[in-house]
Amino acid sequence: MTRDKVIAAIAGAFGALLVVSVMGAARAEKLSRTVKAERFEVVDKDGNLRAALAVEDGGGAIALLDAAGKQRVVLWASSTASRLTLFDSDGQARVNCIVPEDGKMAMVVVNDKYGSPKAVLGELKGKGAADTFR
Repeated sequence: MTRDKVIAAIAGAFGALLVVSVMGAARAEKLSRTVKAERFEVVDKDGNLRAALAVEDGGGAIALLDAAGKQRVVLWASSTASRLTLFDSDGQARVNCIVPEDGKMAMVVVNDKYGSPKAVLGELKGKGAADTFR
């Protein structure tokens, strides 16, 4: 076998190995349907954090941030309660929706810009209640 034929045979073998490797990697990507992590972050085109999905305080949480990087929405669930909180542009929690673990009540609290409750709407043991505060 001439030197050129040996080089061609070696190059062909490496080429075949490369094709098999690429096909195997592509096949592995198609089979991977689950990504696991303790935290996922979504950033905008400038690299600023805009959303996060994480395990925090014994539960799962999703947070959405505005263009200024301030937390505006948080959805949180654990074995003790579920909560949805909406924040204003100053970072103050303005609306809280809460359901404790036993599910025997549900409550929506509306706060003023200082964080003081101004209205509460709730349900306890099948009965509704509403109140406002000055």
